[in-house]
Amino acid sequence: MYNGSSMKKALLILTLEKTVAVTNAALYGAILEARKSSFIEGIYGAKCGLEGLLNDDIVDLEKEEKEEIEKLPFLPGSILGTSGIALSYNDCTLEMEAIKKVIARLNIGYFLLLGGEKTSELSLSLSTSFLLGGIEASVLCLPMSEDNAIAMSDHSLGYPSAAMRLLSSVRSIVEVARSLRNRKVYLLSVEDTSNGSLSSSAFLLPEEERPDLIYPLESAATKEEVLASISEVLSAKREAIVLADRAFIERTGLEQMPFGVPAEKIPLTYFHRSGPEGLASLDVWEAESAARLAVLSFKNGESGKMASIVREKDVPYESSLTLVPLGQAVGARRPFPKEWIVSPSEGSPELRSYLSPLVSGEAAIPPSLLLKAGPNLLYKKV
Repeated sequence: MYNGSSMKKALLILTLEKTVAVTNAALYGAILEARKSSFIEGIYGAKCGLEGLLNDDIVDLEKEEKEEIEKLPFLPGSILGTSGIALSYNDCTLEMEAIKKVIARLNIGYFLLLGGEKTSELSLSLSTSFLLGGIEASVLCLPMSEDNAIAMSDHSLGYPSAAMRLLSSVRSIVEVARSLRNRKVYLLSVEDTSNGSLSSSAFLLPEEERPDLIYPLESAATKEEVLASISEVLSAKREAIVLADRAFIERTGLEQMPFGVPAEKIPLTYFHRSGPEGLASLDVWEAESAARLAVLSFKNGESGKMASIVREKDVPYESSLTLVPLGQAVGARRPFPKEWIVSPSEGSPELRSYLSPLVSGEAAIPPSLLLKAGPNLLYKKV
């Protein structure tokens, strides 16, 4: 671990796993804070995450003009590229020679990793390997997950924007389906989630814009109960609109469409990471702020930790940022409280109190950025 001596070191940023809507917003915050710091000399990004680190495929983030960097918070995906590779401590040890070459060539003293659960595991593995190997390099990470599954934080970065975009998409689908007046079941499938945080956000919609039935992953409803509820809806109207986590659909056998009337499955997936429209303003601010906190914390020798959001108050929403040891976060998942599901058509007041502040405002996109491409960081190798 770098101990905060007077010798300046460079910062290396990696994005890993699936990107979220505010991955580039976090990158933006890190670059801005590093540029004005007195202890960082050199700001680099690993092309396509861990692949770039292991293959010494690094880009220079200081070569971009300020006006190009200003576009980052509103760009979808990750401008650096990403990878799903994960390394355990033993793997890190085996790959350490390649990592040490990058550290030596660019004088890297700080690693900032942006990603989900596997990213926190990799961060812990890297920081442990550096510590045991006598390598002066600190490692911090940011919790980024659209399904809100990362423990030790009130919510994951990217979740508020994903929830806001789901609300927008579901509202549009419901309006179209009800205007068609077909006798049909519409099954909206929320893809690739590990808890019900994302699907349950649909409970926030007004009744006229909400699916008839909502089944988060944690719902205890059986197949028979779901079919009975759908039949009840169809007896009152021509269409039934059902939203459920894909894992719930698979568990109950609903993917076979056993409804007795025409059915259509509508997957809801990559829209969570698309953009720039529908970014939650709070999400953008917290992503930038968390990245700034991480960069500032390097000066104090912090390593092996994850930025964490601490909710102080619901109304008006107030939060603070801190660092928590990765040993407390790795291997744990943030649960979704089952008691927040009152029925397939109603969420609890606690759910509303938790989620409403996170999706209360949309980030304003500067008009000058709407028609401009993002910076070509992938091509500025060093």
